[in-house]
Amino acid sequence: MTGSAEASPGGKSLADALDEIIVATGASAGGAFFRALVRSLGEALGVRCVIAAELACDDRLRTLAAVAGGEFTSFDYRIAGTPCGQVAAGAVVHYADHAAALFPADRPLAELDARSYLGAPMLDPDGDVLGVLAIIDDAPLPDATLARALLTLFASRCAAEIERMRADAALRQSESRYRLLVEDSFELVAEVADGRYLYTSPGYAEVLGYDDDELLGSVVQSLIHADDRRAVSAAIQEMAAGGGRSPRMIYRYQHKDGGWRWLESTVRVVRGGRAVGGGGVRGRSGRRLIIFSRDITKQRDAEDALRASEEQLRTVIASSTDSARRKLDEGSLRESHAMATALLNVPTYAAVLVDRGGTILALNETAVGRLHQHARALGKQPGESLVGACVFDLFPDDVRDARRARNEKVFETAQRGRYEDERDGVWTEYSIDPVFDDASTDGAENHEGGERQISRLAIFSRDITDRKRDEAHLRQYTQELEELNRELAQTMDELGRSREELREKSVQLEQLLAAAREHGRRDALTGVLNHGAVTELLGDLVAAGTLCAVAMVDVDGMKVANDTYGHRLGDAVLVAIVAAIADDPAGAIVGRYGGDEFLVVLPGADGDAAMAYADRARAVLSVARVAARESGAGIPVVASIGVASFPSDAATAADLIERADEAMYAEKKARREGAAPTLPAARASNADAGERAA
Repeated sequence: MTGSAEASPGGKSLADALDEIIVATGASAGGAFFRALVRSLGEALGVRCVIAAELACDDRLRTLAAVAGGEFTSFDYRIAGTPCGQVAAGAVVHYADHAAALFPADRPLAELDARSYLGAPMLDPDGDVLGVLAIIDDAPLPDATLARALLTLFASRCAAEIERMRADAALRQSESRYRLLVEDSFELVAEVADGRYLYTSPGYAEVLGYDDDELLGSVVQSLIHADDRRAVSAAIQEMAAGGGRSPRMIYRYQHKDGGWRWLESTVRVVRGGRAVGGGGVRGRSGRRLIIFSRDITKQRDAEDALRASEEQLRTVIASSTDSARRKLDEGSLRESHAMATALLNVPTYAAVLVDRGGTILALNETAVGRLHQHARALGKQPGESLVGACVFDLFPDDVRDARRARNEKVFETAQRGRYEDERDGVWTEYSIDPVFDDASTDGAENHEGGERQISRLAIFSRDITDRKRDEAHLRQYTQELEELNRELAQTMDELGRSREELREKSVQLEQLLAAAREHGRRDALTGVLNHGAVTELLGDLVAAGTLCAVAMVDVDGMKVANDTYGHRLGDAVLVAIVAAIADDPAGAIVGRYGGDEFLVVLPGADGDAAMAYADRARAVLSVARVAARESGAGIPVVASIGVASFPSDAATAADLIERADEAMYAEKKARREGAAPTLPAARASNADAGERAA
């Protein structure tokens, strides 16, 4: 690897590199996240190639993003006989050198002239492998400790992103199926939040004249007839409070041309998730309404026409004598109802007019065909017109009584009845409307009090098998959409936790690295800075022009002590020396310069302060003793100290150390001769310095 294990290229710390990777990827998602990740990882680790790839099937990888030589690339390849194949089995794989030679079938390794490879699996919470995060370089990678930690951290983040992308794709696919289903199954589909349209299906243009986006943002209630708004609002509020789906609502809705259309609607509450229209918009409460509607204007017009025809029919019958009415034969009845029959011919609906006994007074062509089907299923051959026949005789025994009871209930309550029946997989919707003998719709609360009575029933029916099937599919897809919404929310929560865990692990890793780095800067025996660390510190101070001083401390008689008492006592002497010279209020920074020599750095100290420090250290050393192991006798600790200051005594760190070294040897020489040095430590002559060589 071309980068350092402890720092990124250019001397940048790993903590800075981690921060940059997190910043580069934190605000992105999907392909942008993976591209940012491979680029920033490559820069942080200084490697030639970084690959983030998804396991497309058991034997193939498809790159989510890859960077080689600073350029983005992509490929899809088989993993058999490659190190990525081993990673796809769930293991972290490291080849320090000769990677291309070890895997001759791996063409990308050969093209990159790869020598080293390191890969980590992207694992989901269940431990299944979703993909591979790998680095490849044209230089050996003998120590992959730090790179392994980085790849393991970000591989888990990649797995979370893949799961989020898959959940998002599944959600979009489900939404697409959902839109196609509802738009094909219902004339009108709208999505509403906070009382305003978020989405309208193409049916709004076909049925009501509004373009696809013309209603978006407008208030729903503004287009509902003023007389119907309160009832519609109450139905929606009642449904929203209880959840689920509203009862069917019938109301008038304004066409773009200013006219009115009758709509029949149901409403469903959807909480959370994305909008059916794909915009991801929701109301302030997080609740959205899906409104499914049909245009029933023709049916309502037919019902109104039927009531008008019933008035004419009542007049005809009322003008006849009782005996004449009793003698009405099928032909005359058909003639009396010619207008009613024409008005009952409403497309798609079977319409039948019956009296209380079930006698068919009029019916449309659709009803004729449907009732003939029922009769033939029972083995009967009714007349072609069916006028005058009993409608109950055309149904099987097991439903005849139920149909008679429904009609009777409408006669008794004077309220419209609505029913849905299923038989042999076929669903039929019935609407039974009372027809009053005075053509009034006021009801018949008190027949004995002079109120007009119900004389007939208008029965409308239609086949709703396709609608029922579509509604079942709609419920299924709605449940699927809600489940995907929950999964997406869970994935996003996990993604957030993954990012937080990544940050925590990054902090932990940096702490470990800092500890390891600090450990590498320390002398193993004494715990003070080692030679490289203490000279680096001094060099930084001098380069910054900071006032400072140094003291060179050399232990006298170390060879004799080691030879006489053993190296263990010699080590104890060195530790005692450190204790004496480091414990000082001047903020002394001690480093082991080499063997029995120590370099003490005194930031902010001038020459006088350095001399004062040396005097304090000598005083502490004068009473220091190390106990001999065998005899227990106290062995004195003796050291020579020379000091020099920057910038008065030297202009560079190397010269400063040399001046202090000269002063230290001047003191050592004076001690041998039995006299203390008379000159300031930093003023020792060059002749005295020659003693060091001797």
